[in-house]
Amino acid sequence: CVVPGWVHPDGRCDDTIVPGGHAKVVMTAASATALAGLQGTIHLQPPGLLVADLTPVGSAAGMHLAWERTEHGASFVLFAEQGAPIGGVRCDTGTRCVQSVLAVGVVPDTDRVLPAVTHVFVTNLLGSDSLGAAVPACEIAAQARICNGVSCDFNGDGRLDVRDLVIMVHCVL
Repeated sequence: CVVPGWVHPDGRCDDTIVPGGHAKVVMTAASATALAGLQGTIHLQPPGLLVADLTPVGSAAGMHLAWERTEHGASFVLFAEQGAPIGGVRCDTGTRCVQSVLAVGVVPDTDRVLPAVTHVFVTNLLGSDSLGAAVPACEIAAQARICNGVSCDFNGDGRLDVRDLVIMVHCVL
C-alpha cells in the first residue's frame, strides 16, 4: 500500500501564513511498490485557505501533474510517461523509505477569516505501478499544520487593510 505523510520541520506548525501571504507544505509517500502514478484529494480544514498551486517534487519531479481546486482543497493526478519514479525502495532497516512527492501551496481565502490552525490531509489516495495495477492507500491518518502567523492585522479580522493602518497609527501617536 501507499503510506501518505507530510514533511514536518521542527516546531508545532509545518508552515505559517499571514493575510496576503503564501504557505507551503510537502506531501510524502512511502511504498514498497514503485509507483508510476498517484491520485488523490487534498483537504484543508477549517475553511480559510485556498490551494494556490501543486508542484511535483523529490522523486516525483518531472512527472506530469493535473489538478483542480475543489470546495475544500484540490484533487490531483500525478503520472510518469515511463518508469515508476516514486517508491519501491527500502531503507537500511527494512522499513519503507519516505519520499517527498507533492508541494501544496496555499493562500488566504479573501472571503474568510484566517483560522488559527489549518489541517491539511489527503483522501482518496490511489497509486499505480508501471503496469497499471492498483496500489491502494494504507489506512493511516497523517496531516500537515499551517498556522496563522504574526502580522499587522491590528483589528484581528484576518484581513490587512486601511483599518489596520489607522489603528496602528493611533497606537503609535
